[in-house]
Amino acid sequence: MRMRTLGTRSTSAAGGVALLALGALCVVLADDPARGVRPGADAGDPRCGRITERVPRELGGRARDEVDLPGVAVWGDGDIVLRCGAEVPAPTVDPCFEADGVDWVMDLAKSTRDRKVVVTYGRRPATEVTFAAGLATTDAALLDLSAAVAPLVRQTDRCIGPADVR
Repeated sequence: MRMRTLGTRSTSAAGGVALLALGALCVVLADDPARGVRPGADAGDPRCGRITERVPRELGGRARDEVDLPGVAVWGDGDIVLRCGAEVPAPTVDPCFEADGVDWVMDLAKSTRDRKVVVTYGRRPATEVTFAAGLATTDAALLDLSAAVAPLVRQTDRCIGPADVR
């Protein structure tokens, strides 16, 4: 009978330790600005590392967060997320625009009411940026990010619009 009591206490103690560890893990994950973010398939491309080194410490009025994911940069606790090495977009009818010599496509399939997703067009590796909805500084942020991407990843294709089709 004593063994059973001791066994129960040991199990209870082990369960308590496991719950404390799980709680600590949840706190760490809740404070992780990159939670839910996965590196792009080509994030290991050396140019992705150089892009994340070149991006600004502050973007769109938000400070850059420390994250330990290859090819990923995060600002403002996830308000802005850059993922280099993302899937290269195929020709699309999604809106496309140019910012300081870099073509960006609005990925309507990935965008939601809460998040807008843009990805470089005609560059490999592609760079994807997610903005929290309502950020007033997305244009300026894309100019800053274009300055990091343009010198490192050569453009091989470009967006075309109705004026380009004859």
